[in-house]
Amino acid sequence: MSTTDRANWSCERCTYVNEGIDLTCAMCFLTRTDAKDLPVQWEWRANPDQWIPYDLASSSELEDSYQRKKAAIVPKQDDNSILQPVAIEQVSSEDSCIICLDNFQDSSSVSPDQQVVKLPPCRGHYFHRSCVAAAIKLKDECPMCKKKLDY
Repeated sequence: MSTTDRANWSCERCTYVNEGIDLTCAMCFLTRTDAKDLPVQWEWRANPDQWIPYDLASSSELEDSYQRKKAAIVPKQDDNSILQPVAIEQVSSEDSCIICLDNFQDSSSVSPDQQVVKLPPCRGHYFHRSCVAAAIKLKDECPMCKKKLDY
């Protein structure tokens, strides 16, 4: 790459004079099908901390990702604070956990993991605390009716 003046530069392959802001030769990029496969050239500019890539395809991809401002991936809720405890009297003797299919036992004789709970948006869907906690870590929805859970 040779410099014609401070703002413009000429391409070594086709001698087209490009603007100083262009990262690659505009003419080569438009007319050559292999222009996107050209090796990246790095050039040091006045700022020693700044290296500028002369690869329009990569630069465009980076710029597009900044412009789109993609939403950050937020991890699923790790705790099961959304789960509401249910008294064993509210559950019929035929009811069972929808996930593990075990019948519910008296809450006084079970571990906290086996406690009967429900999800706020759903009625009549009862689960063991440990079963539904594992399910909502994978997907923020009711395992039975697929209603979205809002934390």
